[in-house]
Amino acid sequence: MEKNVAEKEAMITEEQYLKEERKGIRELDGKYEFHLGKKIFMGGATKEHNAISTNLTGLIWFFIRDKEYQLYHSDMRTYAPATGSYFYPDLVLIKGEPAFKDGTFDNLLNPVLVIEILSKSTASFDRGEKFKTYRDIPSMEHYLAISSTSYMIEHYQKLNESEWKLKIIDGEDKQFELLDGLHLSMKDIYRNVKFEAKS
Repeated sequence: MEKNVAEKEAMITEEQYLKEERKGIRELDGKYEFHLGKKIFMGGATKEHNAISTNLTGLIWFFIRDKEYQLYHSDMRTYAPATGSYFYPDLVLIKGEPAFKDGTFDNLLNPVLVIEILSKSTASFDRGEKFKTYRDIPSMEHYLAISSTSYMIEHYQKLNESEWKLKIIDGEDKQFELLDGLHLSMKDIYRNVKFEAKS
């Protein structure tokens, strides 16, 4: 989901954040992520963002339909234990059975792949602090940061406990492999997405 990042000034605890989210307060004033003691507001998504998310959902679902993976959308919170952070990835994939914090269904612990669709207001945070937080999750193997304003994807792949490899896929005609045997094309990912002409 595209996030117009606006942090609430008051620091709160992890417990307070979860209490508010689970009581449905976010239905009144929007959805929030939580990082380093601060709530981070998530704004609405653009039509480009929604098209990319829908396309990826179909492409990934078709690949995993007979495999031991499960795919979740942006309402599934993912928990990063190292910092006590809670994020809502645009898409998150797990292998095998999902594991949840405190046995509650809404805080996922074992993502293999996290996908964030970037907006102008969140690109820096998603590439930087958020990716740093995600990569501390032991199960994480892949992170995609997808532009919603041009044909560009950053694919971060875990090589070992301390090393990640970055591959940039740039251009409408490119293809790449994600996981074992999941081949994706930029044309399919960006189907029905039209970018504003550059002046």
